[in-house]
Amino acid sequence: MTPLVERARALQVLNALLGHVVAGAGTAVSVEAPAGAGKGALPAEAAARARRHKAHVLRARCCPHEAAEPWGAVRQLLDALLSEEDRGLLDAGPAPLPDGSGDRALPVERFHDLYLVLLRLSRRGPVVLLVDDAHHADDLSQRWLAYLARRLEGVPIGLAVAGRTATGAARGALETALAACPEFPRLSLRPLSEQGTADTLAGKLGQALEPDSAAVCHAATGGNPGLLDAVAVSVARTGTPAPRITPDQAAGLCDRAVLRALPLLLNRHAPAVTATATVVIALGQVTGLPLLAATARIAVSDAEQAVTAPEDAG
Repeated sequence: MTPLVERARALQVLNALLGHVVAGAGTAVSVEAPAGAGKGALPAEAAARARRHKAHVLRARCCPHEAAEPWGAVRQLLDALLSEEDRGLLDAGPAPLPDGSGDRALPVERFHDLYLVLLRLSRRGPVVLLVDDAHHADDLSQRWLAYLARRLEGVPIGLAVAGRTATGAARGALETALAACPEFPRLSLRPLSEQGTADTLAGKLGQALEPDSAAVCHAATGGNPGLLDAVAVSVARTGTPAPRITPDQAAGLCDRAVLRALPLLLNRHAPAVTATATVVIALGQVTGLPLLAATARIAVSDAEQAVTAPEDAG
C-alpha cells in the first residue's frame, strides 16, 4: 500500500478513535472530500489499524445503484453476523402509519434490535464500522447509522463515515446527524500541495520526477490524488525512468491522463456537477452564475452548489 501523503491529521484522528473504542468509549468520525481526493484510502488504512488492535472490522462501500434498496448498507455491514431471526429485521422497509395515510414510519424498534446485535458482538472485542461513500447509502441505513452514532458513549464501538463534498445534493440523514454532534470530529481532505504531489508520484513510481516535471503534474491535476493515479499509470506505461521525464513530456502525459480520468471523477457527483464542468470548459471563462446555469440548463441554485466540486477537488 502506498503511504498516505499529507494525511497526518486524518490518521491522528483515526488513531484517537481506535484508542477510544479499545478503551470502551465509543465515538464517531466523518471524513468529507471531493471525488478523487483519496478518502477511500482512509477506510482501508483504518481497517488495517483496527485489526492490529484486535477489533472486529465491519465495512460497507455504498453505491448509487443500491441507494434505493432498503437496508443495503446495513446488510453489507452486518449480514455475516445476523442470525436467521435477526435477518427478519431487514426483510421490510418502514411500516405504513396506522392512519392509512401511506406515509412511512421509521422502524425504531428494529433500529434498537440491530443496535443490540452490535452490542453482543462488542462483548467479544471492540467493533469498528467503516462506511465509504456514505452519501450513496439508502435512507434506512443512514437513519440507522445516525441512531447508532447517538448511542456510542460507554460502549466499545466506533463508527467512521466517509462521504463526498459538493455533490449538488441535499444532506442525507446520516450527515445531518453527525454534523449536529460537535463531539464527533469532522475531517475535510484537501488537494495535495506541490510537494505532496511530488511525494505521491514518487511513491507510486518508485522514483522521483525531476522537480520541474513534478510541478507540471501538480499544475495539471491540482493535487487531486485520483488524477495523480492516472498520471502515474501514464508515466509508467512510457517505460521511461521517472527522473528522465522532461517537463514537456510530463505536460503531454498529464493532458491525456486527465482527459481520461476527469469524466470518471465528475460522474461520481450529481449530474449538475458534470454539466457545470462541461460548460466551464466549453466557454473557457464564465462571467456569472446565471450564464452558467442557463448554458448548462440547470437552476442557478444547483449551479452554485455544483461549481464548488471542481474547486474543492483542486
